[in-house]
Amino acid sequence: MAATIAGKTSLSASTSPVPVAGGTRAIQDLPDAPGKAELKKLCDGCHDLMFTVSTRETEEGWTRISNDMRSKGADGTEAEFAKVIAYLTKYMGKS
Repeated sequence: MAATIAGKTSLSASTSPVPVAGGTRAIQDLPDAPGKAELKKLCDGCHDLMFTVSTRETEEGWTRISNDMRSKGADGTEAEFAKVIAYLTKYMGKS
């Protein structure tokens, strides 16, 4: 589904996550759709999902970011990463 793209990217340190009352993570506010559970499994352990979901990328951008996270130890199957990329592209994609 998603192609592997060479190169790495980093998210801007100057981008601030949107504050959430009580430290509640954004996962419950995300659309219930295929890929949501995989997003939580693969990303929530290291990232505040408010920051993740405030980022907008194309499919190529989400693929590049996912590949970078894999190179840093994110552990999941090809199918799980493909679902996450598709989910993020659909719901957190650039307009």
